[in-house]
Amino acid sequence: VLFVDDHARIRAAYAELLADDGFEVLQAANAREALAQIETLSGTCVVVLDGASSPNASRTVLGAPAVRNDVSRLRVILIDRDFAGGQPGTATVPLAAIIDSPFDAGELLAAVSRSARERVAASPRSRVAA
Repeated sequence: VLFVDDHARIRAAYAELLADDGFEVLQAANAREALAQIETLSGTCVVVLDGASSPNASRTVLGAPAVRNDVSRLRVILIDRDFAGGQPGTATVPLAAIIDSPFDAGELLAAVSRSARERVAASPRSRVAA
C-alpha cells in the first residue's frame, strides 16, 4: 500500500494502522514522491490518495501518464471530503474506492482489503460513506 498525504503525522498514523493490519506500507509526502515509488514497484499496488488534505497531489497522481498507463496493477483509493459522486473530473484512471472524509479507521481498512483482492473495473468499485 502506498499512502500519499502531505501531512507527516496523518501519513504516519495511517501507515501504522495499515501495517498493524498486515499490509506492507510505503509513504509519500507529495505527487513527485508517489509517482517515483509507483514507477519502481512491481506487482499490484494499492494507492491511497488523501484528496481531502492533499488535493493537488491527488490530481497530479491521477493524471500522470505512469498511472494512466499502468491501471492493470494499480488500485487507487481516493479520500475526499466534498466528493459528490462518480469519477472526479481529474480522474483518468478507474477508482477502486472512494471514501468520504471524515472517515473511521475501519472504513479505510475495509477499502484497502477489498482493493488488494479485486481487479480494477472500468468504473468505481465502491463508495464508502462516512
